[in-house]
Amino acid sequence: PRFTAKYKVELGLLNNASLVAIVWMSVSKSRGQLVGASAASIVIIVCAGVLFHLLLLCLNWTMTTPVLKLPEFERRAVLLMTSQKTLPVAVTVISYLDEQKWGAHGLIAIPCIVGHVTQLFID
Repeated sequence: PRFTAKYKVELGLLNNASLVAIVWMSVSKSRGQLVGASAASIVIIVCAGVLFHLLLLCLNWTMTTPVLKLPEFERRAVLLMTSQKTLPVAVTVISYLDEQKWGAHGLIAIPCIVGHVTQLFID
């Protein structure tokens, strides 16, 4: 507890730098396919990331408000925590997928990256 309190800012920066490094490695690996992809494909992929997050927000709002009838403060916390996905876990799972079957890891990671950024702005 003392260590984390003392170095809170530095640990936060290290966490963010690690996240950026993981994403950078994943996207860099598929640079050729990414550069060769059409603009329309990239737009569709970006929209998929945004729509997926909005879908999760809607589904979770339905579960927390009309179904579970949670109090306001609990509902907000549950809604945000269940709608958010973690980018490092997504990139790790993607790295185990067969590229021959699913496509380039860097391209598959784009909706995850966009979803993560979307979470930061929407939530």
